[in-house]
Amino acid sequence: MLKKLFITLATVLAVTACQAQIQLTIGGNAVNYQALTRKDVASDLALEPGQQTKIAAALKTHQEDVHEEIQSIFSGGVSSQEEAQKAVNDLITRLDVELRKKLSAILTPDQLKRFDQIELQISAVRAFSRENIAKAMDFSADQKKKLDSIMETYNQGMRAINENAQHEQVDGGFRVILGPEDEKKLDQLRIKALDDIKKLMTPEQKKKWDELTGPEFKISK
Repeated sequence: MLKKLFITLATVLAVTACQAQIQLTIGGNAVNYQALTRKDVASDLALEPGQQTKIAAALKTHQEDVHEEIQSIFSGGVSSQEEAQKAVNDLITRLDVELRKKLSAILTPDQLKRFDQIELQISAVRAFSRENIAKAMDFSADQKKKLDSIMETYNQGMRAINENAQHEQVDGGFRVILGPEDEKKLDQLRIKALDDIKKLMTPEQKKKWDELTGPEFKISK
């Protein structure tokens, strides 16, 4: 059975600006708050129906704001790839801070802490590209170099899988439709990359990662 992965912030957004095609990587440091809509996550957090309704509304507003403000950035004109990327990165950071404030008023402190742990487990390898995670793990220069190599191999594998997959456009992003074989390749790619990263860690760093991710979250297939 085909599996649909919904990406609310497209990994790559292509736009035309100054008569040039600009490719943007979006959400590098962004937390996947959309995971709060997953049934397995909601169950683990013991979310009440009222909370789920408020979360859905907050996420919808956030998604609409992202789309609207990205369009505003380009309607105002950008002169280069670097300028556009910085503007979008700053935008995503600002809107994520606003979203977290809203979610903090909906979730209990314990639920928010547990969500952060679950989200890191779901994000897995991608989490290590976040500035706050890199800072918390305190990787050495040599570790960072090896981590970059692992991430590049992982990203190349992801791109290869993505290129061979089917896509469906939807509001705010797109769906990547994976068949059973691609799902298996994706799982193997993620497991190997995460295992390689853990091998780089010192005992203290492994302890820190365990603290950040918390008890194991059983991801529903």
